[in-house]
Amino acid sequence: MKKLLVIFVLLTAGMAFAQEVKAQFAGPIVRKGANLVDQKGQILSEESIIGLVGEDIYKETVVGARRQMKSGTGLIIGGSVVMGASAVFAVCGAMVGSNKDIFSSDSTKAKAAQGDALTAGALYLCAAALSSVGTLALGGGIALRAIGKGRIGWVAEQCNVRHSATLEWSASPAGAGIVMRF
Repeated sequence: MKKLLVIFVLLTAGMAFAQEVKAQFAGPIVRKGANLVDQKGQILSEESIIGLVGEDIYKETVVGARRQMKSGTGLIIGGSVVMGASAVFAVCGAMVGSNKDIFSSDSTKAKAAQGDALTAGALYLCAAALSSVGTLALGGGIALRAIGKGRIGWVAEQCNVRHSATLEWSASPAGAGIVMRF
């Protein structure tokens, strides 16, 4: 029983020592846009992120997530522009199609009105096609941006977990034991 108590005290003291050793860690890191920000609100440099999470995670996750967010923003902007063009085509189609002289007795007015109806139909078709493309681009951009934000948030969470000391009971192949992570 004395040995178990001594081990528990040593683990607790080790955890307290580990907290002091990790004083260089600036505290919890959070995601702000495509950047990681420390407790003071300063954006972390690439070197400090690599030092905190490792070069592999930085290259695979942070760089890829930033690229996803940038692509998502581009798709959102492009989709919004295409949706605006779709609205312009729809309004033009409504203006051209508002000619009511289709059933006129004069044959030239009837032919002109028939041409206007075909033009309005073509404008509506263009508006529908552009609306479909714009919706797909907008939806894809929102999805890419959300995934990129989640990945950068995951990196911040992993950094915070990696640099915190914990003492917990857990199961092992030999039974139960105390695990200290720091």
